[in-house]
Amino acid sequence: MAKIEHGYGVRQFMGALAALIYLLVITIVFSCCWILALGLLLYGNFFWRITMIFYICYIHISSAKFILNIKRNGIRFFRSNWLWKQLRLYFPIELVKTVDLPANRHYVFATFPHGVMTYGCSVNITYDIDNWLALFPGIRPRQTILNATYLTPFLHEYLRLCGFISVSEKSLMHYLTSRWQGDGFSSNGVFIMVGGAQEALDSRPGQYELTFLRRKGFVRVAIKSGAAIVPCFTFGEVDSFERWDGKWALHWQLAVKYLLGISIILVKGRGGLPLPFKRRIVQVVGKPIEVQQNDNPQPEYVDEIHQKVIEGVKDLFETHKISYIENYENVKLVIK
Repeated sequence: MAKIEHGYGVRQFMGALAALIYLLVITIVFSCCWILALGLLLYGNFFWRITMIFYICYIHISSAKFILNIKRNGIRFFRSNWLWKQLRLYFPIELVKTVDLPANRHYVFATFPHGVMTYGCSVNITYDIDNWLALFPGIRPRQTILNATYLTPFLHEYLRLCGFISVSEKSLMHYLTSRWQGDGFSSNGVFIMVGGAQEALDSRPGQYELTFLRRKGFVRVAIKSGAAIVPCFTFGEVDSFERWDGKWALHWQLAVKYLLGISIILVKGRGGLPLPFKRRIVQVVGKPIEVQQNDNPQPEYVDEIHQKVIEGVKDLFETHKISYIENYENVKLVIK
Protein backbone atom coordinates (compact mmCIF):
# COMPACT_ATOMS: atom_id res chain seq x y z
CA MET A 1 0.00 0.00 0.00
CA ALA A 2 2.86 2.37 0.81
CA LYS A 3 4.30 1.86 -2.64
CA ILE A 4 0.97 2.64 -4.27
CA GLU A 5 0.56 5.84 -2.25
CA HIS A 6 4.12 6.85 -3.05
CA GLY A 7 3.56 6.28 -6.76
CA TYR A 8 0.32 8.23 -6.62
CA GLY A 9 2.11 11.14 -4.92
CA VAL A 10 4.85 11.17 -7.53
CA ARG A 11 2.29 11.23 -10.34
CA GLN A 12 0.45 14.11 -8.69
CA PHE A 13 3.70 16.03 -8.29
CA MET A 14 4.71 15.47 -11.90
CA GLY A 15 1.26 16.49 -13.10
CA ALA A 16 1.46 19.72 -11.10
CA LEU A 17 4.96 20.34 -12.46
CA ALA A 18 3.72 19.84 -16.03
CA ALA A 19 0.88 22.30 -15.38
CA LEU A 20 3.35 24.91 -14.12
CA ILE A 21 5.67 24.38 -17.09
CA TYR A 22 2.72 24.82 -19.45
CA LEU A 23 1.79 28.08 -17.71
CA LEU A 24 5.42 29.20 -17.85
CA VAL A 25 5.66 28.63 -21.60
CA ILE A 26 2.40 30.46 -22.28
CA THR A 27 3.12 33.52 -20.15
CA ILE A 28 6.62 34.17 -18.86
CA VAL A 29 8.59 32.63 -21.74
CA PHE A 30 6.63 34.77 -24.22
CA SER A 31 7.67 37.95 -22.38
CA CYS A 32 11.25 36.80 -21.83
CA CYS A 33 11.73 36.06 -25.54
CA TRP A 34 10.76 39.61 -26.48
CA ILE A 35 12.90 41.08 -23.70
CA LEU A 36 15.89 39.04 -24.89
CA ALA A 37 15.33 39.98 -28.53
CA LEU A 38 14.97 43.70 -27.76
CA GLY A 39 17.94 43.56 -25.39
CA LEU A 40 20.19 42.09 -28.08
CA LEU A 41 18.95 44.64 -30.62
CA LEU A 42 19.42 47.65 -28.37
CA TYR A 43 22.37 46.71 -26.17
CA GLY A 44 24.17 43.88 -27.94
CA ASN A 45 27.42 44.29 -29.80
CA PHE A 46 27.55 44.68 -33.57
CA PHE A 47 27.45 40.92 -34.18
CA TRP A 48 24.32 40.34 -32.09
CA ARG A 49 22.50 43.34 -33.53
CA ILE A 50 23.11 42.20 -37.10
CA THR A 51 22.23 38.61 -36.20
CA MET A 52 18.93 39.65 -34.60
CA ILE A 53 17.99 41.88 -37.53
CA PHE A 54 18.57 39.03 -39.98
CA TYR A 55 16.76 36.54 -37.72
CA ILE A 56 13.65 38.70 -37.29
CA CYS A 57 13.54 39.45 -41.03
CA TYR A 58 13.98 35.75 -41.75
CA ILE A 59 11.04 34.83 -39.51
CA HIS A 60 8.68 37.34 -41.09
CA ILE A 61 9.69 36.82 -44.73
CA SER A 62 9.88 33.04 -44.52
CA SER A 63 6.66 32.70 -42.54
CA ALA A 64 4.87 34.75 -45.18
CA LYS A 65 5.90 32.05 -47.67
CA PHE A 66 5.28 29.23 -45.18
CA ILE A 67 8.87 28.04 -45.31
CA LEU A 68 9.14 28.00 -41.53
CA ASN A 69 5.87 26.17 -40.97
CA ILE A 70 6.63 22.48 -40.74
CA LYS A 71 4.25 21.14 -43.36
CA ARG A 72 3.79 17.70 -41.97
CA ASN A 73 2.93 17.14 -38.33
CA GLY A 74 5.60 18.95 -36.37
CA ILE A 75 8.20 16.89 -34.53
CA ARG A 76 6.64 13.85 -32.86
CA PHE A 77 8.73 14.18 -29.69
CA PHE A 78 7.20 17.60 -29.02
CA ARG A 79 3.69 16.30 -29.76
CA SER A 80 3.69 13.20 -27.61
CA ASN A 81 5.97 12.81 -24.62
CA TRP A 82 5.92 11.75 -21.00
CA LEU A 83 5.70 15.28 -19.55
CA TRP A 84 2.51 16.26 -21.35
CA LYS A 85 0.92 12.90 -20.62
CA GLN A 86 1.29 13.83 -16.94
CA LEU A 87 -0.57 17.06 -17.66
CA ARG A 88 -3.37 15.03 -19.27
CA LEU A 89 -3.60 12.79 -16.21
CA TYR A 90 -3.47 15.73 -13.80
CA PHE A 91 -6.98 17.05 -14.60
CA PRO A 92 -7.70 14.54 -16.35
CA ILE A 93 -8.23 15.66 -19.97
CA GLU A 94 -10.33 13.55 -22.35
CA LEU A 95 -11.27 13.60 -26.03
CA VAL A 96 -14.70 12.38 -27.18
CA LYS A 97 -15.75 11.56 -30.75
CA THR A 98 -19.42 11.76 -31.74
CA VAL A 99 -19.13 10.79 -35.43
CA ASP A 100 -16.47 9.47 -37.79
CA LEU A 101 -14.69 12.12 -39.85
CA PRO A 102 -13.42 10.92 -43.25
CA ALA A 103 -9.79 11.84 -43.87
CA ASN A 104 -10.40 12.70 -47.53
CA ARG A 105 -11.04 16.39 -46.87
CA HIS A 106 -9.94 19.32 -44.71
CA TYR A 107 -11.76 20.58 -41.61
CA VAL A 108 -12.10 23.78 -39.59
CA PHE A 109 -12.70 22.87 -35.95
CA ALA A 110 -14.53 25.78 -34.29
CA THR A 111 -13.59 25.30 -30.64
CA PHE A 112 -15.34 26.69 -27.55
CA PRO A 113 -14.88 27.91 -24.90
CA HIS A 114 -11.39 29.42 -24.82
CA GLY A 115 -11.02 29.31 -21.04
CA VAL A 116 -7.99 30.86 -19.41
CA MET A 117 -5.30 28.54 -20.76
CA THR A 118 -7.00 26.30 -23.39
CA TYR A 119 -5.80 23.18 -21.59
CA GLY A 120 -8.22 20.80 -23.30
CA CYS A 121 -7.54 21.75 -26.90
CA SER A 122 -3.80 22.24 -26.41
CA VAL A 123 -3.24 18.84 -24.81
CA ASN A 124 -5.55 16.90 -27.15
CA ILE A 125 -4.51 18.61 -30.38
CA THR A 126 -0.91 19.72 -29.84
CA TYR A 127 1.01 18.29 -26.90
CA ASP A 128 -0.31 14.73 -26.53
CA ILE A 129 -1.93 13.70 -29.81
CA ASP A 130 -2.01 9.92 -29.36
CA ASN A 131 -5.74 9.94 -28.49
CA TRP A 132 -6.48 12.09 -31.53
CA LEU A 133 -4.56 9.76 -33.83
CA ALA A 134 -6.53 6.79 -32.52
CA LEU A 135 -9.94 8.46 -32.90
CA PHE A 136 -9.37 10.40 -36.13
CA PRO A 137 -6.71 8.61 -38.20
CA GLY A 138 -5.50 10.39 -41.30
CA ILE A 139 -6.40 13.93 -40.17
CA ARG A 140 -3.38 16.05 -39.30
CA PRO A 141 -4.25 18.18 -36.20
CA ARG A 142 -2.97 21.78 -36.21
CA GLN A 143 -3.80 24.27 -33.49
CA THR A 144 -3.83 27.95 -34.47
CA ILE A 145 -2.25 30.80 -32.57
CA LEU A 146 -2.20 34.58 -32.96
CA ASN A 147 0.23 35.72 -35.61
CA ALA A 148 1.92 38.13 -33.18
CA THR A 149 2.62 35.25 -30.80
CA TYR A 150 3.66 32.88 -33.57
CA LEU A 151 6.29 35.35 -34.81
CA THR A 152 7.83 35.91 -31.37
CA PRO A 153 11.62 35.49 -31.71
CA PHE A 154 12.97 32.22 -30.25
CA LEU A 155 9.51 31.10 -29.07
CA HIS A 156 8.59 30.74 -32.73
CA GLU A 157 11.01 27.84 -33.13
CA TYR A 158 9.38 25.92 -30.30
CA LEU A 159 5.83 26.62 -31.50
CA ARG A 160 6.46 25.33 -35.00
CA LEU A 161 8.09 22.15 -33.69
CA CYS A 162 4.88 21.56 -31.72
CA GLY A 163 2.80 21.95 -34.86
CA PHE A 164 1.24 25.34 -34.18
CA ILE A 165 0.27 27.51 -37.15
CA SER A 166 -0.71 31.16 -37.45
CA VAL A 167 -4.42 31.98 -37.37
CA SER A 168 -4.01 34.55 -40.15
CA GLU A 169 -6.29 34.04 -43.16
CA LYS A 170 -3.33 33.45 -45.47
CA SER A 171 -1.97 30.72 -43.23
CA LEU A 172 -5.37 29.05 -42.84
CA MET A 173 -6.03 29.06 -46.57
CA HIS A 174 -2.63 27.50 -47.17
CA TYR A 175 -3.36 24.57 -44.87
CA LEU A 176 -6.96 24.15 -45.97
CA THR A 177 -6.15 23.96 -49.68
CA SER A 178 -2.87 21.99 -49.66
CA ARG A 179 -2.31 18.26 -49.38
CA TRP A 180 0.86 16.52 -48.23
CA GLN A 181 1.22 12.77 -48.35
CA GLY A 182 3.80 10.37 -47.03
CA ASP A 183 3.53 11.02 -43.29
CA GLY A 184 0.44 8.93 -42.60
CA PHE A 185 -2.01 11.82 -43.02
CA SER A 186 -4.14 12.81 -45.98
CA SER A 187 -5.90 15.95 -44.74
CA ASN A 188 -5.56 18.85 -42.31
CA GLY A 189 -7.74 19.83 -39.38
CA VAL A 190 -7.15 23.36 -38.08
CA PHE A 191 -8.46 24.23 -34.62
CA ILE A 192 -9.55 27.82 -34.07
CA MET A 193 -10.43 29.28 -30.67
CA VAL A 194 -13.17 31.47 -32.10
CA GLY A 195 -13.83 33.49 -28.93
CA GLY A 196 -10.18 34.44 -28.57
CA ALA A 197 -8.89 36.91 -26.00
CA GLN A 198 -12.31 38.34 -25.15
CA GLU A 199 -13.72 34.92 -24.33
CA ALA A 200 -10.69 34.25 -22.13
CA LEU A 201 -11.42 37.46 -20.19
CA ASP A 202 -14.99 36.27 -19.60
CA SER A 203 -13.91 32.85 -18.33
CA ARG A 204 -15.16 32.01 -14.84
CA PRO A 205 -15.84 28.68 -13.09
CA GLY A 206 -19.27 27.29 -13.86
CA GLN A 207 -20.07 29.97 -16.46
CA TYR A 208 -20.08 29.22 -20.17
CA GLU A 209 -20.03 32.58 -21.96
CA LEU A 210 -19.04 32.38 -25.63
CA THR A 211 -17.91 35.33 -27.74
CA PHE A 212 -19.34 34.20 -31.02
CA LEU A 213 -22.13 36.25 -32.59
CA ARG A 214 -19.84 38.64 -34.51
CA ARG A 215 -17.01 36.18 -35.18
CA LYS A 216 -17.52 35.12 -38.80
CA GLY A 217 -14.01 35.16 -40.23
CA PHE A 218 -13.55 31.43 -39.73
CA VAL A 219 -16.78 30.80 -41.66
CA ARG A 220 -15.55 32.84 -44.62
CA VAL A 221 -12.26 30.93 -44.62
CA ALA A 222 -14.11 27.61 -44.57
CA ILE A 223 -16.30 28.66 -47.51
CA LYS A 224 -13.34 29.94 -49.53
CA SER A 225 -11.43 26.70 -48.98
CA GLY A 226 -14.41 24.33 -49.09
CA ALA A 227 -13.50 22.84 -45.70
CA ALA A 228 -16.27 21.48 -43.48
CA ILE A 229 -16.79 23.21 -40.12
CA VAL A 230 -16.83 20.98 -37.04
CA PRO A 231 -18.11 22.49 -33.75
CA CYS A 232 -16.15 21.43 -30.66
CA PHE A 233 -17.05 22.04 -27.03
CA THR A 234 -14.67 21.64 -24.10
CA PHE A 235 -16.50 20.97 -20.86
CA GLY A 236 -14.66 21.91 -17.66
CA GLU A 237 -12.24 24.29 -19.41
CA VAL A 238 -13.69 27.27 -17.53
CA ASP A 239 -13.23 25.54 -14.15
CA SER A 240 -9.43 25.32 -14.16
CA PHE A 241 -8.89 28.74 -12.53
CA GLU A 242 -10.64 31.41 -10.50
CA ARG A 243 -10.14 35.08 -11.31
CA TRP A 244 -8.67 37.87 -9.21
CA ASP A 245 -11.48 40.40 -9.27
CA GLY A 246 -11.26 44.15 -8.79
CA LYS A 247 -11.07 47.27 -10.93
CA TRP A 248 -7.26 47.36 -10.97
CA ALA A 249 -7.04 43.78 -12.25
CA LEU A 250 -9.70 44.40 -14.91
CA HIS A 251 -8.05 47.61 -16.15
CA TRP A 252 -4.64 45.91 -16.35
CA GLN A 253 -6.02 42.95 -18.29
CA LEU A 254 -7.94 45.17 -20.72
CA ALA A 255 -4.82 47.29 -21.29
CA VAL A 256 -2.74 44.21 -22.16
CA LYS A 257 -5.46 42.96 -24.50
CA TYR A 258 -5.65 46.35 -26.24
CA LEU A 259 -1.87 46.73 -26.62
CA LEU A 260 -0.87 43.14 -27.44
CA GLY A 261 -4.09 41.53 -28.65
CA ILE A 262 -3.70 38.71 -26.12
CA SER A 263 -5.20 38.04 -22.70
CA ILE A 264 -2.90 37.78 -19.69
CA ILE A 265 -5.35 37.08 -16.90
CA LEU A 266 -4.64 37.31 -13.19
CA VAL A 267 -5.78 33.96 -11.84
CA LYS A 268 -5.63 31.81 -8.75
CA GLY A 269 -5.92 28.08 -8.44
CA ARG A 270 -5.02 25.51 -5.81
CA GLY A 271 -3.88 27.16 -2.60
CA GLY A 272 -4.30 30.59 -4.16
CA LEU A 273 -1.39 29.82 -6.50
CA PRO A 274 -1.34 29.83 -10.33
CA LEU A 275 -1.75 26.05 -10.23
CA PRO A 276 -4.95 24.90 -11.95
CA PHE A 277 -7.66 23.08 -10.06
CA LYS A 278 -7.91 19.37 -10.77
CA ARG A 279 -11.19 19.45 -12.64
CA ARG A 280 -12.13 17.00 -15.37
CA ILE A 281 -11.83 18.52 -18.87
CA VAL A 282 -13.63 16.83 -21.77
CA GLN A 283 -13.36 18.04 -25.37
CA VAL A 284 -16.29 16.81 -27.49
CA VAL A 285 -15.89 16.86 -31.27
CA GLY A 286 -19.23 17.34 -33.04
CA LYS A 287 -20.72 16.69 -36.47
CA PRO A 288 -19.31 18.39 -39.58
CA ILE A 289 -21.26 21.21 -41.22
CA GLU A 290 -20.93 21.07 -44.99
CA VAL A 291 -20.27 24.25 -47.01
CA GLN A 292 -20.28 25.08 -50.70
CA GLN A 293 -16.89 26.30 -51.85
CA ASN A 294 -16.93 29.89 -53.10
CA ASP A 295 -13.96 32.20 -53.59
CA ASN A 296 -16.19 35.20 -52.92
CA PRO A 297 -18.71 34.16 -50.24
CA GLN A 298 -21.83 36.29 -50.03
CA PRO A 299 -22.78 37.77 -46.62
CA GLU A 300 -26.13 35.98 -46.65
CA TYR A 301 -24.48 32.58 -47.09
CA VAL A 302 -21.88 33.39 -44.44
CA ASP A 303 -24.70 34.24 -42.02
CA GLU A 304 -26.50 31.01 -42.89
CA ILE A 305 -23.48 28.82 -42.15
CA HIS A 306 -22.62 30.87 -39.06
CA GLN A 307 -26.11 30.21 -37.68
CA LYS A 308 -25.67 26.49 -38.33
CA VAL A 309 -22.44 26.56 -36.31
CA ILE A 310 -24.24 28.33 -33.45
CA GLU A 311 -26.93 25.65 -33.49
CA GLY A 312 -24.26 22.94 -33.61
CA VAL A 313 -22.51 24.37 -30.55
CA LYS A 314 -25.81 24.66 -28.67
CA ASP A 315 -26.66 21.07 -29.54
CA LEU A 316 -23.28 19.82 -28.28
CA PHE A 317 -23.74 21.70 -25.01
CA GLU A 318 -27.30 20.58 -24.36
CA THR A 319 -26.65 16.97 -25.37
CA HIS A 320 -23.51 16.40 -23.32
CA LYS A 321 -23.81 18.75 -20.32
CA ILE A 322 -25.66 16.08 -18.35
CA SER A 323 -22.54 13.87 -18.55
CA TYR A 324 -19.83 16.45 -17.93
CA ILE A 325 -21.25 19.30 -15.81
CA GLU A 326 -22.21 19.01 -12.15
CA ASN A 327 -25.58 20.58 -11.33
CA TYR A 328 -26.12 20.95 -15.06
CA GLU A 329 -29.72 22.07 -14.50
CA ASN A 330 -28.42 25.41 -13.21
CA VAL A 331 -25.79 25.99 -15.91
CA LYS A 332 -26.79 27.96 -18.99
CA LEU A 333 -24.95 28.61 -22.24
CA VAL A 334 -24.58 32.31 -23.07
CA ILE A 335 -23.60 33.30 -26.62
CA LYS A 336 -22.83 36.95 -27.23
